[in-house]
Amino acid sequence: MAGLFGSGKNIAPATPVKVQVSPTPQQAALRPPQQDTGGNAKALASALGSLNGSLRRYAEVDLAIKENPESLANREWIARAQQMSKEELEAALHNGETDGRRVREDAAHLLLGEKAVSDTRAEIAEYFNTGFDYQSGDAQAEIDEIITRHAQALPTDISRAAFTRGMGTFRQGWLDKVTEIKVSDAKVKVNSAIVDSFRNTIDDAQANGRTAAETAALVLERSASNRTFLGLSGQEQNETILAIAQEAANRGDVDLVDALVNGERKGAGGETIPALSRIAGISDKTTRLMDVARNRQTEVLERENFAIYDGLNRKVADGTFTQADAEPLIAKGALSAKGAATAVRQSDANRAQAQARAAREQQELGYKQANERQTAAVVAAATHELETYAGVTNIRDVEVVSKSGEGTTTVSKKQIIDTAIARKEQALQDKRAMLIQEGTSEADADRIVNRDRVSFYAANALDNSAWQMQFNGIAAMVAPDALAKGGAPSQQAQDVAELYLQVRAANPAYAEGIVSNPQAREFLDAYEIERNVTRLPPDRAAVAASLWQAKPEHEKNRYRMKDEDRDKMSGQVLNDALGGGWFTSVDTGGANYALVRSKVEQLSRMNLPEAVIKQRTEEWLKTSTTSVNGMLMVTNGRTPSDFKPLAEARLATLFEEVKEAEVLDDEDASDLYLVPTPSGGSWTVWSKSRRVPLAYTITEADLERGRQAARDKRAAEGAAASGDAAAIRRQEADTQQRMRDADADISAGFGFWQ
Repeated sequence: MAGLFGSGKNIAPATPVKVQVSPTPQQAALRPPQQDTGGNAKALASALGSLNGSLRRYAEVDLAIKENPESLANREWIARAQQMSKEELEAALHNGETDGRRVREDAAHLLLGEKAVSDTRAEIAEYFNTGFDYQSGDAQAEIDEIITRHAQALPTDISRAAFTRGMGTFRQGWLDKVTEIKVSDAKVKVNSAIVDSFRNTIDDAQANGRTAAETAALVLERSASNRTFLGLSGQEQNETILAIAQEAANRGDVDLVDALVNGERKGAGGETIPALSRIAGISDKTTRLMDVARNRQTEVLERENFAIYDGLNRKVADGTFTQADAEPLIAKGALSAKGAATAVRQSDANRAQAQARAAREQQELGYKQANERQTAAVVAAATHELETYAGVTNIRDVEVVSKSGEGTTTVSKKQIIDTAIARKEQALQDKRAMLIQEGTSEADADRIVNRDRVSFYAANALDNSAWQMQFNGIAAMVAPDALAKGGAPSQQAQDVAELYLQVRAANPAYAEGIVSNPQAREFLDAYEIERNVTRLPPDRAAVAASLWQAKPEHEKNRYRMKDEDRDKMSGQVLNDALGGGWFTSVDTGGANYALVRSKVEQLSRMNLPEAVIKQRTEEWLKTSTTSVNGMLMVTNGRTPSDFKPLAEARLATLFEEVKEAEVLDDEDASDLYLVPTPSGGSWTVWSKSRRVPLAYTITEADLERGRQAARDKRAAEGAAASGDAAAIRRQEADTQQRMRDADADISAGFGFWQ
């Protein structure tokens, strides 16, 4: 509707008035201006008209935005639609999810067409891969039926157009593929027919006694005619010849295969064609065919003459096949002269290798047996030595023949002792089993065997690793609350403690030397007192010892003897030891007195009667200490029986070497004595007069050198007594050599072994 505010009423515009010049000559003045009316109404009409146009343009722009497929809302909806399935898209169109917008509806129909393309292609591919009959099927009709069915199922022209565009050349591609397969099948049938004809030709020729070359010539001639009458290409001809050659190779017909691939060929016009073996790209195939034919021929021959070839191969492998064995095989045709010569040579080589191997094995066996015999003899001698008191001092490294026969190998002292210990442990276990079999209870059998075990280990100053772990590990098992509850942990602790009592009863010094853990030592000492002094049963003794161990130190010290009583007892024990001849030249006021006093104080803390303290201190002095140059030294049964004379002899030699450097000119060799080092195995040299340690130590190697020197001296004396001057010279040279190599390991065998 036109007009003002769409009312249809128009306002006539003002008529313009032309300006005229005044009629008075030579006067330039204009007429007075005319005043027109209705100007406001025209201005208002013009403004309202412009507003109406703006409103119309706004409405058009808004509608364009809503219909624009590039708008944000439409893009988001289309993105979601692309992720929908075909069924979901159809449901969205049916349920009005497109919101009445044309762009969304068109997009949904396009997507339906695209998804129909995917479904159609999948159905076509599946059908032609599985269900289509390539022999008699109509590919064009089948594929058109599938495409038409899917197209008719689409709702709009838009979706069908998208479907048609999406299918593109897919239809023609499958039709071309079907045609290609049918052509290929036809060629296969033709080739199969040709190969069948070749096979018939070969059968007829061989039945008539034709040679392999003549038979192959017939096949190649027929192949040339196939190019003329069947229109085969050169490649197709080659493939048919290779196919029949493959059959011959599988049969093991080497001559026929050779004639087929290397025979001369003629073309349809009589021209010469290269043999198959000379054609690039085929020569490698012909080579493989020849290999297959030869291998198959060998298999056939071996199968038909299995027994003959089996015996042949066995004899060749054993090295017993000779020319005499080959002659009958050559006569039968089972073996060629060349093959027989090769077999004889291989047999000779195998026989030589077997003889060399047998000789080497026999030699190695001899070395191994010699090594085992010598090692067994060494271990047996060591076992005998360990059964004698302090026999361990006679055991040293021994050289035996090596298992390879190249020189000798060393059986170390540790290896010898470990093996002897293992044999001793087995003997003890056998003894225990025999005692139990004879009616002895297990507890009594254990006590008897453990007594023998203690004697063996203590006499040779050997460590029992099992006891070490048990006795030192008891410290973690004796919490008072755990023992009070009883059960398996409490019983295990009691068993270990009772075993310790058995070891201690057999050799107190050795038992004390095994226990190195302070907490374990304190518990076991307390347990021993509760069992042997207080006479408590094992379970109560274990709890009492655990409670004692758990007491604070200030409570334990409450039971110590008075200082004057302790000092008096220490002096009395030391003097009794001198009077009894246990030790000689013992300084009662020095380090010896302090050592005895320390032991008395330790026992007094256990709340023992004074008589028991004195008795145990005296026993400890006898079993766990020794004296060197009049000074006591704790040994805990870990020093050899000849320690005292060897140590004093070494100190005498050392004194002469160092007396000037250490300013000991006014003293004698008895001024030196020994103190064990914390790590064990060596002893620090001290001076009585200076009351300080000197910068010297004595080791077990020093003692071993002293033993060897004593042996050499006894041997020299024996040789001198027999008047054997040569033996004396040899002994003197050996002694000098030993002195020069004093710091080297002694590698000679046992004295008794030599």
